This record gives sequence, C-alpha cells and structure tokens, in this order.
Amino acid sequence: MSFLSPGMIALAAGLTVPPLVLMYFLKLRRREVPISSTFFWKRAVQDLQVNAPFQRIRNNLLLWIQLLILIGGALALGRPMLQRQEKKNSLILILDRSASMNVRESDGRTRLERAQKAALQQLNQMDEFDRAMVIAFNDHAEMMTPFTDNRDELRRAIEGIQPSQGLSRLQEAAALATAHAQSEIVGKTQEEAPPGSPINTAPPAQMVLFSDGQIDDAATVSFEKIPMQLINVASAGHTNAAIVSLQASRYYEKPEQLSVVATVQNFGPNEIDADLQLLVNDRDMDIKTVRLGPGTLTGHSTDNASPVQDNVKVVAFDDLEFENSGAIEVRL
Repeated sequence: MSFLSPGMIALAAGLTVPPLVLMYFLKLRRREVPISSTFFWKRAVQDLQVNAPFQRIRNNLLLWIQLLILIGGALALGRPMLQRQEKKNSLILILDRSASMNVRESDGRTRLERAQKAALQQLNQMDEFDRAMVIAFNDHAEMMTPFTDNRDELRRAIEGIQPSQGLSRLQEAAALATAHAQSEIVGKTQEEAPPGSPINTAPPAQMVLFSDGQIDDAATVSFEKIPMQLINVASAGHTNAAIVSLQASRYYEKPEQLSVVATVQNFGPNEIDADLQLLVNDRDMDIKTVRLGPGTLTGHSTDNASPVQDNVKVVAFDDLEFENSGAIEVRL
C-alpha cells in the first residue's frame, strides 16, 4: 500500500494526537463536596493521582478508541492507494483464411481446418481469467470477436471462420490487432510513470498467428512492442500452386466446339509437376501435365503473371465437342 499525500498523515497526526494525550495528563479541577462515608476515598485518591500533571497514564479504553479514530482519520487524509498485480493475460488469435489455406494436407484436412484446431488448442490452454480476441484475414481483416473471457463465444468465433479465395495480406490484421492490444493496456510502466502515479502491472498482450506462411507482405509488417508467435499449419516441404485464371470460349466458325485456357502458377519454393483435369458437367473431358519452376517464398505474387515465367504456365484445352450449356471446371 502507498499514499498519494503522505505529508497529510504527519500533519493531521501532529495536530490531533498530542493534544488528546495531553488532556489525559492534565489535572482536572474538582470542587470539594462533604460526604458521609470514607468508602469512596480510595477511588478518589486514584483519580487524583491520575489527573495530577505528568503522571503515568492509566490503561484507559476510551483513550485507545480516541487514538484509533484520530489515526484512521490521518491515514484517510493521506489518500491510501493499493497496487496489485493484474494476472489476467490478453491473447490475440489471428487466423489466415486466404486461398492457399484451402489446400488439403495429407491428413485430409485443409490448412484452415488445421489452423482452427490449433487455435482451439491455444484457447484450451488459457487460464480461467485470461481473455482473448479473434481476427481472420485475407485481403482484409475482420474482427470475429473482441476481447472476452467467454470460452463459448471464442470457440464459436474460431469455428465460424469461412475459407475464401482472397490473397494473404497481413498489414490490416496487424494494425487492427495492435490497436486493440494498446487500448487494453492502461497506465504506464515503471520507467515511464512519474512518482505517485498508477503503474500498469498487467502483462502485455500476445499475438498468435495461424498461417501456412504464404503471406504477400510478410517482410514489411512489423508488430511494435507486442510479441507475435507464428504457428505454421502447412506440412514441411509442401507445394503451393494455384490456378490463377480460367477462360472459356467457342469458336466463331465452329460454335459446337469449346476452347478452355487455364493459367497455373507455382508459389512454392520447389519445382513441381502438376496435373490439370478438365471437367464439363462433372464429366472428365481431358487431362494435361505441366512442369512448374520454383516460385517466391513469400506467397502470392502481386504482379501480373507472364507466360514466359518458369513458374507460370498456360494450358489450353482445344477442340472440345460440346454444343449444350454446362458448368466448366479445371482441377489442379
């Protein structure tokens, strides 16, 4: 415990306690009264001794009560302040839901499903009074739930994250997480606080990022003064290729024939052989194999892909006999 005005304690005690004690030392003026018995003389002599100047004070309950009242009032004027250690931790769970998180791993689950399971495990490891918030991101960030210690609400927020076909850009999610983390940290540190001001003793918020590591702007994003842990949900040596464009058309001279052109790009660090399968109304029409060179380590390219790049190939399915309307699908 500390006091905001410690000088007031000494001032108030100095002005009130000595006069009270002095009153019990001073001799009282008594008037003489004739009495018919000497039974009360012994008690009267004791009272006279107590009230004689500079005699030892008798143990008096009223005196102690009055002293306690005066001391309590002096302490109250000193404005007591109790500082305690805040043990509540703040956790920010950031889940990547970009297109690359739709890749299905060897265990049959997508990377997003892996990320959700890892986030739920992180949630189960939290202490009773800890709180967390959930953010999902692709091109843009979305706060699924603000800071709360409601485990059911956090679990629903994690399980409710839906996959997308967007790019993976962390800048907006980092700014959102940083803003909310700073708003939850109130007060000053020991070094920054002037004497007598409240000090923030709560531990700083922690960020946990669940992603496959294929993030466009990973090299440019910084987390100021807030620790961040990356949990990579992709398998070691994973591939990361995608169909980046698809176009279908009919020949002007032969409208019964169909032409389908797909562009596939490798974003992973290793050279791969990819099979592209064409389906029309879920019926297998054709399959082609292409070799793609290594792409970038940071994920999706922000530039327009060129067919001359080794990690980008254009695959054409020509002269397909199909006169009716239907749904066209190319699978990688």
